[in-house]
Amino acid sequence: MSVGLKRVLSALLGLLLIAYLCYHVLVVPYQSIETEQAVSYTARDTIEAEQAYIIRTETVVESDAKGSYRYAIGNGQRVASGSVIADIYHSDKVVQSLAKIDDLDRQIENLESLSNYSTGVVVDISQLNEQAHSSLVTLLNSVEQGNFTDCRNKAQDLLSVINRRQTITGQSTDFSSLISSLKVQRENLATAIGNPLGSVKSPCAGYFVSSVDGYENAFNIEDVDSLTPEMLKNIKSEQPKENAVGKVVSDVNWYIAVAITFEQALQFAPGDKVDVDISTSEVVSVPAKVLQVNKSVQSDEAVLILSCSYMSSELSALRTPSVSVVLHTYDGLRISDKAIRVNDGKKGVYTSNGTSIEFVPVKVLYTGNGYVVCQQADPMEKGLHIYDDVVVKGKNLYDGKSL
Repeated sequence: MSVGLKRVLSALLGLLLIAYLCYHVLVVPYQSIETEQAVSYTARDTIEAEQAYIIRTETVVESDAKGSYRYAIGNGQRVASGSVIADIYHSDKVVQSLAKIDDLDRQIENLESLSNYSTGVVVDISQLNEQAHSSLVTLLNSVEQGNFTDCRNKAQDLLSVINRRQTITGQSTDFSSLISSLKVQRENLATAIGNPLGSVKSPCAGYFVSSVDGYENAFNIEDVDSLTPEMLKNIKSEQPKENAVGKVVSDVNWYIAVAITFEQALQFAPGDKVDVDISTSEVVSVPAKVLQVNKSVQSDEAVLILSCSYMSSELSALRTPSVSVVLHTYDGLRISDKAIRVNDGKKGVYTSNGTSIEFVPVKVLYTGNGYVVCQQADPMEKGLHIYDDVVVKGKNLYDGKSL
């Protein structure tokens, strides 16, 4: 290699070295600053249980009458002592016709209410669009989860919103012929039904449930506060009787027994108020109170006994759902845990206003996987506020640094 070529290569290497140093000294500090917005967030401390056991005061309703049963009330609805739970008809076809009549009644009622709408009324169409979208999502969820019993009602809700929108926008206003046709169908069905053969009445007041699972008499509810992990494991169901029509939950208070560890049990005390997320077709959050925490004398297991009074149609039929017990909730602003820094012994973050950065103190309420939830500062005080641009990556950061 000639001397001249060596000099050229040396010069090029020198220029590359100078360019590299300039890039890292002058450019990289600015390019390496990354920010993210502080957003509103609620974090929760929870204990997950794959299976809990629901305990209620239940009376099985039995009937030896022959025929097809048509329930007069739905799951989870209140029933008085001696009131009719179900009517008895001579065939399933009649019961299906009665269900069809109920469906026609709903359609007629919806269409008649739509006829009272006027195209001159000012209505927020966007709100109707949102209702239609919500009704559609609810219907699709019922289909996906196999809850076909409720699909008919969900479909009617969606159709009602669509018809209301068409009426208000002037696309459809005259439902008289359709209403007349539905009324004729209803009259024809009603004429062929006849009177019920008999009825089944409730033996006591409470909430009605149309199904039985064999656990109704598996555990004495009077012993609920002394239920141990060993007793919980040994609870067995019985074969439901063939003549069982349903059951009545006669006490407004019911209980959830949750198997937990001894260490988890130390976080609870009788009287504590918690929320319980129960997995149904949709997750239902139920307020509850700790009745008792029973520890095993043979192992490191325990049973958490929760008292509840909230009831719904889905909850009334559950027995062994998966649950999440919420110990604490933390409302604040979520940011990356990489944003937390210590400046002069104070914990805080750097926020950017586009031209410079500022160090603001924060109070961390909760630490999650890769993120923290911080307390939101008062709008008039220095601190972290919602939608602040928080620096999560940067070099040579200091309060007041220009960008």
